Amino acid sequence: MRKSCEKKKYNTAIVFLKEMIAPCGMNCGSCLGYMRTEIHCPGCRSDTDSD
Repeated sequence: MRKSCEKKKYNTAIVFLKEMIAPCGMNCGSCLGYMRTEIHCPGCRSDTDSD
C-alpha cells in the first residue's frame, strides 16, 4: 500500500533584485545554473557592468 502524501511546507520568498536580472531579461535568482555551488554559472553581468 502507498502511504498518504504529506504536505510539505517550504519557507521560500521570491525576491527580485535589479542586479539579478540578466541583459536577456532572465532572473538569475531563479536559474539553477546560477544557484548551484559546483560548476557555477557566473551570469551575464561582470563586476565592471554599471547597470
